[in-house]
Amino acid sequence: MEVDHDPIDTDYIDYIKIQWRKNNLKYKVMGSRISFYNFNVDYVSGKQHYDGELFFKENKQGGMPVTFMNMDAKAGTKLSVEEIFRLNIKLTDKRILRPWMYTFCKQKSFNDELCSEAERKMVKGWWSLCYEKFDNTLTEWLAKLQNKEISDPDKLNFNVGNKCLSDFWRGTIRELIEAIAYIHDCGLFHGSLKVSGNYVVVGEQVKLCNIGGRLKSLRVHDQHSRKIQDFKDLRDTLEEVADNGT
Repeated sequence: MEVDHDPIDTDYIDYIKIQWRKNNLKYKVMGSRISFYNFNVDYVSGKQHYDGELFFKENKQGGMPVTFMNMDAKAGTKLSVEEIFRLNIKLTDKRILRPWMYTFCKQKSFNDELCSEAERKMVKGWWSLCYEKFDNTLTEWLAKLQNKEISDPDKLNFNVGNKCLSDFWRGTIRELIEAIAYIHDCGLFHGSLKVSGNYVVVGEQVKLCNIGGRLKSLRVHDQHSRKIQDFKDLRDTLEEVADNGT
């Protein structure tokens, strides 16, 4: 994959080292982050996220596992990718997936006249958020449970005897409600919790991602309405999960 900036030459690296050595000020911290990434694209599947690696130095054994999410395909927010990144990076709750960086992903042109529309889009380029690696979106995870590709099909059962919530879903719903409350306490709102791609599964935990707005940008009345809407969107998503899973 191509990156969206010119290669960093050795003179610049030397400059960074010199600036760091010269810094004798107790109150000033200096440093840099030079990274390289790669990921494989499946043009056929139409997936909007790709497993890849993030490198902070040369490592022949491989880099840190991450997931790149195509933000050009995301609905529900008018914010730029940079704005979404800056909102999400501030959140430290374990139930919210944090991004590492945002970047413009662009494949080389191989001058193949028979390339698909997906390949043409990749050559044109798209904005991405690089997240901690996650396994699946919630929709993908549920589909794998239904197809028995994941070895714990009991998680597909939303209810147990007498229509009580299963232990897994009781804990998951509580954590998602707490995550939304945390987002609101931070002065933010999600804004697109009806979009299934904004729920991801890491291990056996469902997390939220792509928080999309600041409450202070709204009028006071609209702030309250926006908070309520986040919870309603969560309810609607869970009802859809229950309808498909029980």
